[in-house]
Amino acid sequence: METVGRNGTSDNRPYFFLSYAHTPAWGLGGGDPDHWVHLLFTDLCGHIMHLTDLPAGAQAGFMDREMRSGDGWPEKLSENLAACRVFVPLYSPRYFTSEMCGREWYAFNERIVHARATGSDSASAIVPVLWTGVDFNDFPDSVRHIHIERFGARYAEQGIYGLIKLNRLRDEYQEAVLRLAQLIVRVAKDSALPSVRPRPYETTPSAFRPRGTSTRHIHLTVAAPTRDTVPEGRDTQPYGEDALGWNPYHSEATRPLTALAEELIRSLDYRITVASFDDEDSGDTGDAQPTARTADAHNGPDDGSDPDAEAGFGPAASAGADEHPPVKPPGILLIDRWALSDSDRQRRLKEFDADGWNALPTKPTINLESTYENSPINFNVANGYFTPFDVRQQMWWSVCAGAFGTTYGNNSVSVFQRPGQAFPAPTARPQYPDWYNALGPPMQPAAGQVRQFRSLLTARPGLRTPDQTLVTNDLSGGQKIICCHGSNFAWIYTPYGDSFTVNMGKISGSSVKAYWLDVRTGAITYIDALSNSGTQTFHPPGASTAGNDYILLLDDASVTFPVPGA
Repeated sequence: METVGRNGTSDNRPYFFLSYAHTPAWGLGGGDPDHWVHLLFTDLCGHIMHLTDLPAGAQAGFMDREMRSGDGWPEKLSENLAACRVFVPLYSPRYFTSEMCGREWYAFNERIVHARATGSDSASAIVPVLWTGVDFNDFPDSVRHIHIERFGARYAEQGIYGLIKLNRLRDEYQEAVLRLAQLIVRVAKDSALPSVRPRPYETTPSAFRPRGTSTRHIHLTVAAPTRDTVPEGRDTQPYGEDALGWNPYHSEATRPLTALAEELIRSLDYRITVASFDDEDSGDTGDAQPTARTADAHNGPDDGSDPDAEAGFGPAASAGADEHPPVKPPGILLIDRWALSDSDRQRRLKEFDADGWNALPTKPTINLESTYENSPINFNVANGYFTPFDVRQQMWWSVCAGAFGTTYGNNSVSVFQRPGQAFPAPTARPQYPDWYNALGPPMQPAAGQVRQFRSLLTARPGLRTPDQTLVTNDLSGGQKIICCHGSNFAWIYTPYGDSFTVNMGKISGSSVKAYWLDVRTGAITYIDALSNSGTQTFHPPGASTAGNDYILLLDDASVTFPVPGA
């Protein structure tokens, strides 16, 4: 999300965005079902105009008065979510089942997450209001960490709707609305939340889980060195006292990656627990894990306190709230590449990966940012640069070992290298294209070559199972041969073009059709139809050398597969 600068002009943005669940009309002549919400909005705007120096004609707040398609309604909604200073949701049973309200919450909360990530501010700009009484147990996990202000005992019991409907409570309504307006003005000043570019409303997810679904849990595990255990020569700045302090984007973000992940996951209404891989994998079955935490009801680690409980809101004020589930194998695993420099941790991660594959359902895995084309190896130019072969090797090793996919990165694009620019040293390579020429055409070599995986995946759909027993000798090091198969096809990747012997019979069919796929060009070479029993030895074209990489394709001869890339 790109932050929009204030450019020194007067800030005449609306003070608040009123988010509410539209009440459906009932019967004939029932009038406007949202009349009382509009009355609250009007009273708030009047107070804010008195409490601030907004000029005549400026909007004090925004309310989506009518639900109409067309006439730019989604765009106007997105523009105000991106600009209003404070978000004021009206809590009611209907609010938390509304997809529209969930989208509004997510879009505004994304601004807060982004501001915190970049160090712009840490104060929340969300001021919830009880429209009716709502049981805290019915709150989504995405909102439980937000404090609810008390405006008197009657307000806590009746909500604004009760105060506004009962004439005998009219004075309490007026007092509550004035205090709410004062709070909105104060929060707007304290948070100083910057505007952002509008987020397309149609593609905005909801912050509330679908109606009728139970509490959703995600466990986040981090494998990273600490400041004291990072390998010698590695910059210690991205690391903390424990794995949860890892901040790989420290030059842009002031908070650890886990803190950002917690907020993003919770904003989608998941209950999240966070732990260090080293503690979780240590075999310690005790109740306390020093670097594990829960984050479903607080804005950050669970420190044992609950400021909302004293006010009558929050988890401590609601007996019978869901207990945290026991820590289970991670739903998400974040790995710092330098965590793999520890041989014991590397072994345990490999075991964990195998456990994830054998689990039911199988845990999906993706290899993110393994090698960027033209990037310095291990961020040190003295080590040389990643070549197109390095990119291909990591990709095919990953997908043949069971990953559902991988990502491609290019160093020129990553650092937005301009023509002749040496910044950011030492990663830029002046002899390579600037970032906009790196996008092509023509494509960078590896950028075009990674498309071979897409072509092959489209031509051979279905679950791929990693299986090193496909070959009699899978070699080691950079020459490591990686194998996988589906029910009626098999892939065997050799990064050096070494000869190998295949144990046949792993896929269906009495005979197989064999092909060589040149992963550099996408060219397919038919070998022969072979018996699907015993062993068969294969010799890739060319001599054994780094970058002479091929994939052997074995297809059940009775199945008609399309030619990859055709």
